[in-house]
Amino acid sequence: MYQSKNLDHLGIVAAVCNEIQLEEEINKITGIDPRQKVTCGQAVKAMTLNTFGFTYRPLYLFPEFFQTKPVKLLIGKGLHADDFNDDCLGQTLDKLSDAGLEETFMRAAANAQHYEGNNRFYHSDTSSISLQGEYTPVEDDIDAAPITLTHGFSKDNRPDLKQFVVSLSLDVIFQCSFKH
Repeated sequence: MYQSKNLDHLGIVAAVCNEIQLEEEINKITGIDPRQKVTCGQAVKAMTLNTFGFTYRPLYLFPEFFQTKPVKLLIGKGLHADDFNDDCLGQTLDKLSDAGLEETFMRAAANAQHYEGNNRFYHSDTSSISLQGEYTPVEDDIDAAPITLTHGFSKDNRPDLKQFVVSLSLDVIFQCSFKH
């Protein structure tokens, strides 16, 4: 029987994890227990994929997240969605904590430093501000930029209130330096 799995953009995320050797570096730090089916490196890769899957699933829902994903292709042969249960992930987080999170991050980030990529960061965000009461524009001030107060989609779940939206966009070039 054939099954269809949804790869989406996670194939790219997995490829970057492979390129920077995330799994191997984590396994060097935590060691590999031959009794474990999933190594700590594979579990960290799974957590990374979950984060970039934009679903923000808690640990106990990881198997559900990976049910529709090609786990063998993304993480490794012989692995299934049910292998990434909260016990497996919790033990990995404990081992990472014991190894020292700052040191672990620095070692993984040092591998990423060698990855030739675009070090430009783009981010855009909006916030809506809900208002109560009546607001009348000041007609005497020609230089004042008017803000339009309207009803619309409310992030506060208050469609009965007028609101305005503030938007911020960033375009930053950054330089990172890691000492190992």
